[in-house]
Amino acid sequence: MKNHLLLLMLSLSLGACSTLPESIKKTPAKDLSLIEATVEAQKGTDIRWGGEVVLVENKENQSLVEIVAYPLNHYGKPKTNERSQGRFVARTTEFYDPQVYKKGTLITISGKVAGSEKRKVDERSILMPVIDMAASHKWRAQQTYHRDPYYDPFYSPYSPYHSFYGGYGRYPRFGYRFYHH
Repeated sequence: MKNHLLLLMLSLSLGACSTLPESIKKTPAKDLSLIEATVEAQKGTDIRWGGEVVLVENKENQSLVEIVAYPLNHYGKPKTNERSQGRFVARTTEFYDPQVYKKGTLITISGKVAGSEKRKVDERSILMPVIDMAASHKWRAQQTYHRDPYYDPFYSPYSPYHSFYGGYGRYPRFGYRFYHH
């Protein structure tokens, strides 16, 4: 009985730690490529793709989001450091604000293949699969932190030597009063 309770608690705690967003958690049974999705026989097939937003077009009753596809990692986030797989169009009845989904925004969508259409990229026409979007997840932009090269990990503004030596960067390390000559 004790072992069953321990196993139950362990499984519940591990299940709560999942970082995969609910909207894209379910992976389809068959991993369909973009080229395979342009074939008419693949209509209605479930997909989960992701990439970088290129363009958002809002029509009267639908939004079209053009996305450059990248492979997904185990969380479902697009791996933009790998080679692009092409482009696809995600179609939804929801309004997608072009200011929120700017060019370069990372997104993962799930839905069904609805067909394909020819779209222009610069001067060239490309056949792109169209996906009826069921769910999407917008990934937050990675924040880069620029560390001060003169940062002292032992610095404290509450040090008794802080005000004596004139503030950050002007006092000897570890608060030794006569460190420099």
